[in-house]
Amino acid sequence: MNHASRVLIAILVAAIGIGATPGSVDRVTVVGGSPQDHEAVAWAMDRFEKGGLTVPEIEVEFHADDQACDGADGIFRVSQDPVRIDACTPNRYIVLHELAHAWDYFTLSDATRQEFMQLRGLSEWSSYQVPWSERGIEDLAEIVTWGLHEQPLMNDAAEKEHLFRMITGGLAPSFHRAVESEPVHTRSEDPMEADTDWDMVR
Repeated sequence: MNHASRVLIAILVAAIGIGATPGSVDRVTVVGGSPQDHEAVAWAMDRFEKGGLTVPEIEVEFHADDQACDGADGIFRVSQDPVRIDACTPNRYIVLHELAHAWDYFTLSDATRQEFMQLRGLSEWSSYQVPWSERGIEDLAEIVTWGLHEQPLMNDAAEKEHLFRMITGGLAPSFHRAVESEPVHTRSEDPMEADTDWDMVR
């Protein structure tokens, strides 16, 4: 673990006046990146706090090009300890989206994912045989990102609010509402035994 990066995140949290707790700072290690990149991580952590969602223990590494992300903007990987996010197009949205994948991986059950896919009319969870926008794993991360973002696009807001509440058990802080309940679905199996290729989640 990189103590210096945690200290910088803690300083940024205090400096920009956001509410990420010391516990969440301890769970995230940042490698590389500019002060703006580190601020993006602190901001994303704060958005998870406001949504009542726990940031998993994770490493976030920033890169100068997209080679580490296999050409994508960012990628969530689980083959290392701790699990990690590679961010190759660093900005707040990418960090929030990839943290949503990490939260899904450690939190949700397959039953919740299946229910979500049925509601969205999707047939594939993570297959690369379908476009990015038609993968349930990406659509779910987008809904979580939408719900946590400070300035979400309001297209289909009512439907997205319903989906966010189904996934997390709470109301989206993007609507400036308080979370009113604990998540109603939790993971029931070992995440490492799932079929999803989590090392290719973008």
